[in-house]
Amino acid sequence: MPCLVRHITAEEVAAIIKTASERIPAMRTGETMRRLVTLIDHTTLSITDSDESVREFTRSMLEACRHIGTMPASICVSPIFVESVGVELEEEPVAICSVAGGFPTGQTFPEVKMLECAMAMENGADELDMVIDLGALREGRYDEAASEIRLIKEEAGDDIALKAIVETGAQEDLDDIYTAAIVALEGGADFVKSSTGKNCPGATPEAAVALCMAVADYTNLCQTEAGVKVAGGVSSIDDALLYIAIAETVFGKAVDPDLFRIGSSSLLNSIIEEMGSL
Repeated sequence: MPCLVRHITAEEVAAIIKTASERIPAMRTGETMRRLVTLIDHTTLSITDSDESVREFTRSMLEACRHIGTMPASICVSPIFVESVGVELEEEPVAICSVAGGFPTGQTFPEVKMLECAMAMENGADELDMVIDLGALREGRYDEAASEIRLIKEEAGDDIALKAIVETGAQEDLDDIYTAAIVALEGGADFVKSSTGKNCPGATPEAAVALCMAVADYTNLCQTEAGVKVAGGVSSIDDALLYIAIAETVFGKAVDPDLFRIGSSSLLNSIIEEMGSL
């Protein structure tokens, strides 16, 4: 069993979401919008992505963000496009994030997962987003699920941020989301991520609460830093602000890119438009 097991009640989740929701009106400021930009993993994972489309995606982001004076945490792409992003970024302080390890299902051989992650890093990836072994989780093989993450984290080392996707929409309830997150953290994941945005329902406020509670509890127990990434359908500014407020309510402090991320393909553009009207 995982080192931490917890029952999350609907009442405590609702109370956290209510508290977070009440903060949103006061958060719609230029300062908060700029901070929100720094928390984004600006993402393109389309089946029609190409070398040129990904390079244009990167160039467009750079032009818009130079205008507002702040950059997202990372650009997230498929492994084959990592090098293309790096060519366009040059010396800009934006990480290159690659989904890897058989994304979006993770249903492939461990050796293939390791090789894909290694090749993404060799091409310049600073961060890896991989799917936890959901089949092993469902069958209670927690050590096996954690061990696979541990092998990739050992290969990646401390300089590469490893985000383990627990696919919250595939879990039965909030307790299962919490357990999946703890298993990922035991495996050495630097972040637990809600969703791939491909196979199951994406992020929800309730799932975000469960992930944040798992990270907070694990951090308190093990005195090790970890973060949360929400992804899958996060496109509106109000949704993004709610997720930030949820994280800050649970963690009891302001979040930064080492503690909290939002993965989205369109959120950055919405923020830039909003900043033009503030």
